[in-house]
Amino acid sequence: MKRPAAGILAGLMLAGLVMPLAACADGVAPRATGEHARTPTRLETAPRKVNGSGITVRYQVPAAIAPGQTARVTLVLDDVVDPDGASVRLAADGGLVLLQDGRPLALPAGRATTLEVDVTLQDAAAGYLSVFTTQRGVTSVTSIRVPVAGGTAATGSPTRLKETPEGEKLIVIPVK
Repeated sequence: MKRPAAGILAGLMLAGLVMPLAACADGVAPRATGEHARTPTRLETAPRKVNGSGITVRYQVPAAIAPGQTARVTLVLDDVVDPDGASVRLAADGGLVLLQDGRPLALPAGRATTLEVDVTLQDAAAGYLSVFTTQRGVTSVTSIRVPVAGGTAATGSPTRLKETPEGEKLIVIPVK
């Protein structure tokens, strides 16, 4: 009597392993638009607040760029769980110029979205790319430092991660 139950259990387990593979085998790739691109190999993960939008922001920036030089910042946005999706809006601060428009972009639920953003530094101080993510009516912001070649932030010291007494991590951005 135990043999048929074991056979059924093994069959269900095998089906559980094969079904996801069959779903991927149809050759249909996720829809890619101009905002979506391949995922880079080395990404930094931005700290996120517990009561924030819930979207994970990972990014890759060049080691340093010279003033007036254009550089590409790669963003990977993940953990969109709202069936209606989410949105992201980009803004530039501290001498950084965003070469794309700042209109919000839709983020689909259930998959990571990769954005490649071209930016230019206008002066000899580091700039910041602000990434505003919104999901289920909650907005979070992540500031990504874009370093200048041969320099530091306007204060003369690099930006540091600070921790509040509650354990929340904050990035302190120098203000001119």
